Amino acid sequence: EDYLKRIITLCRKSGTRLLLAVNPSNETARERMIYNSVRTLAEKNDTEFINFNDLYDEIGLDISSDFYDRAHLN
Repeated sequence: EDYLKRIITLCRKSGTRLLLAVNPSNETARERMIYNSVRTLAEKNDTEFINFNDLYDEIGLDISSDFYDRAHLN
């Protein structure tokens, strides 16, 4: 968390737009907790965050055919 805050601060100071993103995967409950913590930190720091695991329908992903294994897309 400390390093993520440092990155956010550095980007803000340098005028760099930061986007935090979670690539599509079949996330576990533990991973979801971590991603939610990152989302909360991003929101508190006015930083964009996208978890593509929440957007399967919008981006057209099908878990049964689009994943090589639990965490990797075909």
